[in-house]
Amino acid sequence: MLPDVEWNLGSRSMVASPLAARPAFAKRGAPVACPPKTSAAFFRGMMLAASLTGGAILMSLALTSPKFWWLGWFTLVPLFLAIRLLSPAKASICGAFWGLAFYATSVAMADARVPHTWVSLLLLVAAPGLYSLVAAEVTRRKGFHPFLLGLGWAGVELLLTPLSLQHGLLATTQGNSLFVHAVGNLGGYILVAFLLALANAWLLSLLSSVRLPVAQQRPLVIPVRLDALLPLVERVYSSSRFLSPAQPRAPPALQPA
Repeated sequence: MLPDVEWNLGSRSMVASPLAARPAFAKRGAPVACPPKTSAAFFRGMMLAASLTGGAILMSLALTSPKFWWLGWFTLVPLFLAIRLLSPAKASICGAFWGLAFYATSVAMADARVPHTWVSLLLLVAAPGLYSLVAAEVTRRKGFHPFLLGLGWAGVELLLTPLSLQHGLLATTQGNSLFVHAVGNLGGYILVAFLLALANAWLLSLLSSVRLPVAQQRPLVIPVRLDALLPLVERVYSSSRFLSPAQPRAPPALQPA
């Protein structure tokens, strides 16, 4: 199960919500009751798992079909979100989960580019997990820097070299496009992967900086002229029985027999 977190996109880090708190004066050996996991925390964990799985599926689609090349420009956003918001240990779990989901999707789609071996599974789980661990630690110390994330992803591509991908992982999502040939001739597929990871991190920074306007409720003010109300007030008070002089009541009318 992925860690439970409190979402706070405005900050550079995310503090995990504790599931239990021990009382300060608990007796030694006495069992401590742990509060049940709230539905909100479970929902946040499921959202995080769904976003990581979705990112892995988009990566697989971009690898299998050239017409989905544009998916490679934001397929790492869920992983970078976990790196930005979670602690290093929990971000490492999310990175390993992302690699596992990517491998499972590749097997389900029968993608021949990714070898279906235990070595491939271990590499796809270990490389993103280690990358997320280091990237989250750097983010906690230095802040969220897209350049550093892109530079670190170049190391992931080097770790995944035994997979025998012709152009690495991210660069393969672009197929034989002009971008791959132009940039690849300058610095190889590592430079292409660096630029794609940098674009993913910049996109996350852009989305995190967006603040939707919140409509504020204002009291309803109806302009009323007091001078227009004065004649009405005088008429009401002048016809009131409390201000009119006392008059004797007439005797009740006799009913005919």
